[in-house]
Amino acid sequence: ITFFAPPNDVLGTPVLTEATANAIIASDDKGRSFLLNHLVTSDQYQIADFADGPNPLVPASGADKTIIANKGAASAQNPYGVAISNTPTEPTSFRPIVQADIAHSNGVLHAFAGVLQ
Repeated sequence: ITFFAPPNDVLGTPVLTEATANAIIASDDKGRSFLLNHLVTSDQYQIADFADGPNPLVPASGADKTIIANKGAASAQNPYGVAISNTPTEPTSFRPIVQADIAHSNGVLHAFAGVLQ
């Protein structure tokens, strides 16, 4: 499992615990969709796994919400050189990963500076 975590202020909690995830899923269809848009269940993707250029990933919400992990040069604003979006036709929709490869017992988490639609 790979989880692209939006900023803490979006979730209202500093850590996405299992209890928080279950509460979001149970809250309503919108909350469940929100969480599934940020979750890739096919594999655990480390930053080093991404090739240069666009890397399409299918989230748990389905192929119509494909996440694009675009790898390029690292910078002060994009320390890992990877930015993600699920609206790639809007160039300004890409948001950088700001913390990467945070290992968990069931997967890996990458914190990024944004929210997937």
